[in-house]
Amino acid sequence: MKKIIVLALTFVLIFQASAINKSLALSGDSSAVVSCETADSETTVEITFGVKAGEPFSMQYLCKYTDKLQFVSSSVGMINPVSEGVIKVVEVVNSGEYSAKFVFKAAADVDGKVSFCDILISDGEVEAEVPEATINVLIMQAKKGDINGDGKINAADLTRLKKILAGLVEDVNVTAADLNGSNKVDAPDLTRLKKFLAGIITDLN
Repeated sequence: MKKIIVLALTFVLIFQASAINKSLALSGDSSAVVSCETADSETTVEITFGVKAGEPFSMQYLCKYTDKLQFVSSSVGMINPVSEGVIKVVEVVNSGEYSAKFVFKAAADVDGKVSFCDILISDGEVEAEVPEATINVLIMQAKKGDINGDGKINAADLTRLKKILAGLVEDVNVTAADLNGSNKVDAPDLTRLKKFLAGIITDLN
């Protein structure tokens, strides 16, 4: 089953990453854990790179990715492959705000990395260099109870499961959320997760 995870990066002042419903506001490098349905499933990772400058500007940058990730596509009009795992992008931005999506795919148990570097921004008079930013993407098989895909089982998973049952969340990892083996996500799964978090049961498998 193919699953699409969206990761967002925003410059110049804030570097953000989100995986499923997890959101981080960080400076410098970041990591995001992405869960696959099964060990042999293929996961598509979508990364959005953005720059806000407040006025029209031109820019160029490199997108580098490790060989464990396979580049699929980008919203950038023209892609210039420099070498294996390196893409050069040159853009003119009339709105003062820029974003571009890069799509990669990989199987489970992959620890990949995507970097945006050599970022140069110019307003026609002044040229500025933006610090490099990297996102490390760990793709792993989903485990029972880790409903938000952050690699842990805690109250955040309980909150997400409640939202799923209330119909507020459409992206449901059934492998992680079906805790009683019924092949569906319903109220008994919520009861089982509550018991696990309370220490009444010690195993969700």
